[in-house]
Amino acid sequence: MGIFFCIFITIAILVILAFLLPVKLYFQAAGEMDRGFELNGKVMIFSGFIGGGFHYSSNDLYRAKMFLLKVKILDADVTPVVRFIRRKVKERPKKPKIEKREEKKPLVDRLKTHYRKGLIWWGYFKKGFRDFRDTVRFDHVSTSVKLGLGNPAVTGKIIGILYAINGVLPESCVITPTWDFTRSVLCVDVSIALTFFSLKFWKHVIQYTPEIARKIITHRKRSRIIITQEI
Repeated sequence: MGIFFCIFITIAILVILAFLLPVKLYFQAAGEMDRGFELNGKVMIFSGFIGGGFHYSSNDLYRAKMFLLKVKILDADVTPVVRFIRRKVKERPKKPKIEKREEKKPLVDRLKTHYRKGLIWWGYFKKGFRDFRDTVRFDHVSTSVKLGLGNPAVTGKIIGILYAINGVLPESCVITPTWDFTRSVLCVDVSIALTFFSLKFWKHVIQYTPEIARKIITHRKRSRIIITQEI
């Protein structure tokens, strides 16, 4: 009994640490025109890899895979699952649109309202972006682009723009363009390495949860009042 209790405590401690310690994430996406795309990801916790991938081919076939360390534990055709989800989404009944007749306010009042809403949303965006940068750090972003538009002049202009963008990006972000002037082709390979700070994420969750819950409750109360007034 004591051995099982020690094992349980050890597993619980490892799970807690996994939720609190920084986590390394690696993503790689590759796609080519008329050949589909493939997405792979890895998560590094305690210096061990847990990974998975998703592959889509141009003939509308899907495969999912998962591995632990370097051992593949799943490689399955998930095309029936994807098609089932698509069918259910199409069969889902659409809610009828309720037209709300509101008195048209003067143009100045509408501009003032939009300006106030814009300031509020801009404040949310700045705060959210600051918290996102505090929680996620991009260690490396590498993009390889092979481009051909069938027109050498247009292809050259686009490649020049990509080189110009590459010159103003930070050192951790690199774009490597190549070109093909003989045919129309688009091939992209993106790899991203980032660090996710779990402790800061949970700190922001605890910080914003009361405010979000208060706004949801307030919105529901207002909706009930409006429905009661209409009845």
